[in-house]
Amino acid sequence: MIKLYADEDFNYLAVKILRKMGYDIKTTQEIGKAGKGTDDKAQLVYAVSEMRVILTHNHKDFYRLHTNNEHSGIISCTHNKDYQQLAQRIDEQIREVQQLDNQLIRVTRPLL
Repeated sequence: MIKLYADEDFNYLAVKILRKMGYDIKTTQEIGKAGKGTDDKAQLVYAVSEMRVILTHNHKDFYRLHTNNEHSGIISCTHNKDYQQLAQRIDEQIREVQQLDNQLIRVTRPLL
């Protein structure tokens, strides 16, 4: 299963649900980098060093990083307060994938 890394703005409730689904996830907070002004490039470098796919809501900056850097994968999600639905949509998009190297996956909340 793909290993994930949730950046500082990614919701922890969604992280907990993904863990219950069996995903191995580290968070910025858990590795002691929260609130320290760690920039997005440094977040991506950390994810690469751990061979983890980064989870973020920061599409604009990570899209730019995606186009200019080698990486282990980026999952960019729209904000969705239905954290169960968000986790399920992430799982649906990556469940059968073996690796996401240099891929950008966009997960959006459903239209009403």
